[in-house]
Order: sequence, then C-alpha cells, then structure tokens
Amino acid sequence: MDNTENIYVQQKKDKNKKKIHKEINVNKNDTNSKKIKRDDNKNTSNILQDQKKIVLNTSAIVRVELGKTKIKIRDFLNLSIGSMLTLDKLKHEPLNIFINNRLIGLGEIVFLENEYGIRITKIMRSESQ
Repeated sequence: MDNTENIYVQQKKDKNKKKIHKEINVNKNDTNSKKIKRDDNKNTSNILQDQKKIVLNTSAIVRVELGKTKIKIRDFLNLSIGSMLTLDKLKHEPLNIFINNRLIGLGEIVFLENEYGIRITKIMRSESQ
C-alpha cells in the first residue's frame, strides 16, 4: 500500500482568475508530516484572512428608493421642467435601501445641513439565516 497522500491547498488566483493548487506528497509514516499539515493550515488561514480583507475593502453601490411609478413612454416624452410625477410611497412610509440592487433594509429620509441622508430603521435578515 502506498504511504503517501495528496494534500491540496488553494492559493491565490493568477492573473487569468484561474485557481492555482499546490500538491504536496506527504509520507504518512514520516514524523515531519504533522508539521507540514500544520503549515498548510496556517497558509490556508492566511489566505482566508487575505480574502476577507479584500471583501471588506470592496466598494458597493448603496441606493435609496424614494418611490416608483409607471407611465407610458408618450407621457414620459411630454414631461418638462416643473412637471410632477406621483410616486407610490406615502410621506411617512419607510424607504427601501439597496446594496448592489439587493434590498438590505428600510429607512427614513433626514436632512444634514445641505445634504440628504437616510436613517436606517430596519435591517433585513439574510435568506441564509
């Protein structure tokens, strides 16, 4: 029976976004094999920490939806400066907050000096929770 086993450790991706794997042959009877396995776990842990840093430093688009309406193209083309569109949200109804087009919460509009802001009033639970 063969006393070696293959251990695969996922490493960083190359320029073409292909996953690179490192194959290590470890002799099961070798006393150093435990050390190699521990080092591989440490490397995997470092890779996971690096990946977490990348994700946490990634920018996302936040969008707040004041409301929506449906109109015919003919009516849209007739809009001019001063025209009014009636939206489907009431004045005190919470606004939808999206991150990368995914609904993540509700909020209410606030005014900060000369800028608009949103006060978060509810955070949606993830589908996986």
